Amino acid sequence: EIKYKDHYNDEYFTGKKTYKDGEGVTRTYHGPSLTWGGFNYIANSLASLLPKGTLLDVGSSAGDLAARLMKKGFDCYGVEISEYAIKNCVPEMKGRIALADITETPVQLQGSEGLTFPEQFDTVIACDLLEHVFEIDLDKTFDWMLSKTRQNLFFCVATSQPVGSCFREPNKYEFVHKKGEPVPLEWEATAVSGHVNVRGYYNFWVPFFKKKGLIIDWMSTYAFQARRELIPAWKNTAGWSMLNTVFLNKE
Repeated sequence: EIKYKDHYNDEYFTGKKTYKDGEGVTRTYHGPSLTWGGFNYIANSLASLLPKGTLLDVGSSAGDLAARLMKKGFDCYGVEISEYAIKNCVPEMKGRIALADITETPVQLQGSEGLTFPEQFDTVIACDLLEHVFEIDLDKTFDWMLSKTRQNLFFCVATSQPVGSCFREPNKYEFVHKKGEPVPLEWEATAVSGHVNVRGYYNFWVPFFKKKGLIIDWMSTYAFQARRELIPAWKNTAGWSMLNTVFLNKE
């Protein structure tokens, strides 16, 4: 069973969590790094496609991407559920990351040094966050993020890869875990990463964003991918393709 506050602890980031594979063999999950050099590519591309101003990185981890965007002229803040990630945040983001469970809709964000956050931000981004939110919590969590941005949003979300046409055929690789229920054995290998809501890009996320009254900025989305195509090291990094990233605007 995955519980938000308990799952993203030091074991998650230091490669100590275990799971059982489909044959029942216990294996070790090597979690994400708190920092990643590839964020240089992301920050460079986002800086040219988003208006400068205040920015909130939701699920910011140690604040590595936000720190790189700060160097590009953004006034960055973060919100994160992991105490371990905040305790080990990058120096530039010290005091600028709020500890909060966004599925509980926090009223006012505040950094660890007592810094009070703006009520709204020019831009809200979330990279590898939405797939970590149980479907039952998705609407209220997303609505909270919408309330925090004046206009712009950017998301990178892990999606199920399409079988055949991603526009027409159902995707048999989608999986949705129910909150409060044990994870089925066959999904432990993916769920240990915290992925509880992995859906298709075109058959789930695009309609979801439109249902929320958002305009998909396809030009910026394509421009982001064009920049990715020019950098081999980034082009070959999984999870940042047209099936994972999207720029959005409020109507």
